[in-house]
Amino acid sequence: MDGSRKTEAASPNCRETASEELFDAIKKLRSDGIQSPDLRLPEPLLKVLKLEPDSPFARHHVSKALLSCAACLEEGTRSAFLFSAGFSKDITGSPGERVNRSAAVLKMGRRTLYRHIEKAAHEITHLLLAGDHAPALENIDFVTTRTHCRLDLRDDSPTILMDRTVMALRDGFNAFDEHLFLPLLRDELRYYALEGCRLAGVQDTGGSWIVQLRLPRCLNVGESHTFSVSVRLPDHDCLEPVFGFAPVTSMHAARIELHFEARLPSLVERIDRTWPAQMMSPTASGHPVEVMGNRAVANFRNMQPGWSYGIRWAW
Repeated sequence: MDGSRKTEAASPNCRETASEELFDAIKKLRSDGIQSPDLRLPEPLLKVLKLEPDSPFARHHVSKALLSCAACLEEGTRSAFLFSAGFSKDITGSPGERVNRSAAVLKMGRRTLYRHIEKAAHEITHLLLAGDHAPALENIDFVTTRTHCRLDLRDDSPTILMDRTVMALRDGFNAFDEHLFLPLLRDELRYYALEGCRLAGVQDTGGSWIVQLRLPRCLNVGESHTFSVSVRLPDHDCLEPVFGFAPVTSMHAARIELHFEARLPSLVERIDRTWPAQMMSPTASGHPVEVMGNRAVANFRNMQPGWSYGIRWAW
């Protein structure tokens, strides 16, 4: 029993030590610069990511993990860390030069920048130790940091409005495809680029559409951009009683709003992490969502590729 008590008492100290070592390792890598040709990856970072120090892909995996963690941070904190760590090709040089350049680009003082860097290192440490860094998929150019979708059912022609913020995982990112699944829509898709993007093309693939979007400028690694789009549907008959998304890359925060007219549904449920084909299936368990003021709202966090999330309802 004495041995057991000693083990339990030591565990918090071990965790605290591991946390401090990882925190220091993240700060050192930030100072050395991720693009430095002489970079030696700190052992605590390699350990938490289960990487071998002599692996030729170690730097690549560390970079992806840090980018994925950074996507969870507030924008100012994220940019301060990524810019000063040399993730952007436009901000290079010694640690001091990168800090000065980052402060100028972000229009903040050096002290404020360092506070953001310190905060980022703490939060990334927590995410890595919790195993909640959701490494970005290979060959994926971006992650979605925030999505706000609104489906307005109050008019004869339902409207979908979406605001979305994406973060680049490679330099030069400025284009991507959106996939819309509307199997009951028989007319032409009325899709509009409202702000922060332009529509480059729409392809009908039979029940689903591929929408090609272009951003107004190329983003470098770690840079974010927000844009708005809308879809106008001809009538309610072309819309199934389900609204959601199936991310193709990590999506860190999303909010779905449904706006009903005077007639309210008998049931509204949120669906978390189910196969896309099961969104309408009774076997996909849902959680009740309260309708207040003719509006139903559901918030989602840390959504993973390959799964579906959303709201369904029944009249």
